[in-house]
This record gives sequence, structure tokens and C-alpha cells, in this order.
Amino acid sequence: MEPSEIDLIASVRDLARTRFAERASGADRSGTFCRENVDDLLALRVPAMLFPRDAGGLGVSAETQLRVVEEVAYGDGSTAVALNMHLFTADALLGMPPFPRRNAVIEDMAKNGAMICGPVSIPSGEVDNRRSGLRFREDGDFLVADGRVGFASMSEAAKYVFAVGTIDKGEGAEPDMVLSFPELASPGITNLMNWDAMGYRSTASH
Repeated sequence: MEPSEIDLIASVRDLARTRFAERASGADRSGTFCRENVDDLLALRVPAMLFPRDAGGLGVSAETQLRVVEEVAYGDGSTAVALNMHLFTADALLGMPPFPRRNAVIEDMAKNGAMICGPVSIPSGEVDNRRSGLRFREDGDFLVADGRVGFASMSEAAKYVFAVGTIDKGEGAEPDMVLSFPELASPGITNLMNWDAMGYRSTASH
């Protein structure tokens, strides 16, 4: 482990055992999102730790990533869940073949601290999973998405959404899968901001 990685773990440990731990009980009682904790992690560039250095990230080892999330969880488990969901989704993008939109989102995350969430949480009462999902349709040069989905637990701090759905190719044809990465601020996207929908400030942000 490089000295810079040891220093990063130590810095996160100090944050988690002071500021995060001090905020945790109040946030638990109010059911609020850990925005201040995420801002503290962004100041250390923690969300960019899995991106290669030549892409603008910290390029730390898998062991260091694990240790960092472990330290965060010591102070506030919900913050660790949120961070892990960003890392999980960002890693999925890194594993994809390069294409322009994917490349631009990765660059923004690695260099500018942008964060991402993905549709991997289980929708609860407000978003019935029997009716959830995204359906895409072509509209000239655009793809339009319709539907509702439960996003991972980073959505109240994320800039991007990893939105997965299907596009109908006509009767008798298998639908195509669509992978898109819109910004949460895009017109037509509504984030219900229900971070605590399932309790414990952990899952079901829709």
C-alpha cells in the first residue's frame, strides 16, 4: 500500500470517528440524508478513488477502497451505503467498452467529483416493483424514457443516473436493452427525495 493510500485511510478514519459519528444520531432521528458527510468525502476526493490516475482519479488499490468504506461505516453506516452505491455504479461504467457518453461521465466523476446512482435498490410502497421500470422510445434523434424506478442510495447527492430500460422493436421482435446516463437535473426527471423510505437512512431513494 502506497503512503498516499495510508494517508487517505487515516484522513477518512479521522472524519468518520469525529464528524460522521457526531452527526449520525441526529440524522437517524430525522431520517435525513448525509449530505455533509458526502461533502467531506468529496473534499478528500474519495468518490474518485477507483478511477485510474491517467483519467484524473486517485487510482487506489482495491484493498484501500475496502478500507475506506470500512472506516466510513464505523462512523455512519448510511454514508458507507451511499458511497458504496456510487462506487458500485461507477465501476460498472469502467467495465463497459468505451463510447462517448460513458467516457464523458467517467471524466466528470474522476476530475470534478460528480457522483452517480443506479437502479439497484428495491422499490417500496410508493414505487410498486410490479409497475416499475423504464421504457424507451425513439423520437427523431432522441431517446425518450418513460417510467418509474427505484434508484440506489446515492440519488440525493448524485449528478447522474445509470438508467437501464428497453425499447420496443415491433411485434415479434425482442426488445433492445438501453443503457443511458442522464443527469438527474434533466427536464422530466423527478427525484422523490425519499431517502428514508425503508428506514435506517439506507435504501429506496426513487
